Amino acid sequence: MSITKQDSQKSSSSNLSDSLLTPEESKIKPLKVFVHWSESRAFDSDTEYDFADFEAKALEVAKTNPLGGYDKTKVTVTFDNEHQHECRLDLGCGGNDQGFAEHCLSTLNYYHIHKGEADKRWLNDKHHQQLIRFIRTYALDYTIVDLGRMQIKQVEAQAKAEEAAKEEAKQQEKETAWREHQQAEEAFQEALEVPTWAKGVIVA
Repeated sequence: MSITKQDSQKSSSSNLSDSLLTPEESKIKPLKVFVHWSESRAFDSDTEYDFADFEAKALEVAKTNPLGGYDKTKVTVTFDNEHQHECRLDLGCGGNDQGFAEHCLSTLNYYHIHKGEADKRWLNDKHHQQLIRFIRTYALDYTIVDLGRMQIKQVEAQAKAEEAAKEEAKQQEKETAWREHQQAEEAFQEALEVPTWAKGVIVA
């Protein structure tokens, strides 16, 4: 059976309730990922990847978008019992997807946190309930997800620091240009002043 993506929010795995999980012995393992298409050149369209290889590559793609934006990537993940999960991943930083496992964890977290809210009744509709039930059966390594999130935060922090340094350099450049302009203006005004001896000559 194929499952499609529903919108979700991002949250730390530390917020995930044990009640959302399924005993390990009954979980199914993802084996391969078929990439239908991707905005990233890191992936080839209509190409199958080993699950671990795909996740590693997806994280690297996500890290190339540290200041916003994402690379849309449509995939179908096949599990060891032939179950398939089709979805679109938005690979990027700033709360976007960093891979399939992280996407699933975020979907579970969002459901767990918001399922009782009146303006999010779609979380309890039949299709989404089925999606949640299936995701709970997936054998995904959330430790790797957390490590990936740490890398994402580091990349974001570095990119923001670089942007701040660039802005500071621009500001200093503007201030230097302004000071040079002021100095040139003052020198020009001084050059226009008539010397005292010259004033006497003119009066005479």
